[in-house]
Parts: sequence; C-alpha cells; structure tokens
Amino acid sequence: MKAVATVGRSVLSTCAGAVAAMIAFGLLLGLAWMPAAAHDQTYKLVTTLLVTAVAFTLGGYVAGRIARHHTVRAGLIFGIVFGLAACGYILGPHWYLWLAGVLTALAGAIGGRLARRPAPTL
Repeated sequence: MKAVATVGRSVLSTCAGAVAAMIAFGLLLGLAWMPAAAHDQTYKLVTTLLVTAVAFTLGGYVAGRIARHHTVRAGLIFGIVFGLAACGYILGPHWYLWLAGVLTALAGAIGGRLARRPAPTL
C-alpha cells in the first residue's frame, strides 16, 4: 500500500510541476515579448530559452515540494518526462532532442534542489 501512495505522489508531483511550468512559461514569455525590442528575432530566441529554463526550474521546484522526500529525484523525473514530451513535440525526432532532454532534466533537478530548503515563513 505504501508503494501505491509513493507512486501516486510521484505522478501528482510531475503533473503539478508540468502545470506550474506551463503557467510560468506563458506568463513570463508574454511579459518578455511586450517591449518594443520584441520584434527582433535574436531577442525572441534568447528570451524563449531563458523563460524555458526558468519555467522548468519552477516546475522542478513544485514537483520537489510536493514529493517531500527525494526532491531532486522528483525534479529530475519531471524534467525528463515533461522536457522530452514538450521538446519532442516542438523539435521533432532529431538528435538535439536528447540534448534538450538533458538540459530540461538538469533545470528540473536544480528546481528540486531548491525545494530542499525550508519554505520562508512570514
């Protein structure tokens, strides 16, 4: 029974991390593309990459906070699963999909590492 609860918490943390990452990505990219410089192609590429890194770190953080124990592993699993799914849809079946999977897994693991710290109290 404990294994079912652990798997359920892992699935829940991955799904919640994905939802948080999508919300953060949409909001941050919308804010980043508001300035007048947003018409430049280089600006759009750089801001998209930075916002993606921040969104995956936030998703890993949320996954780690929900998982409680093994926060880095929860963030890493979130980064691998959601990163390969999202980047596979966008990039297609190319060799650099694996590079994107590694980088999103790293960003998720960093978020999971940040989740180890106690939450600030007010």
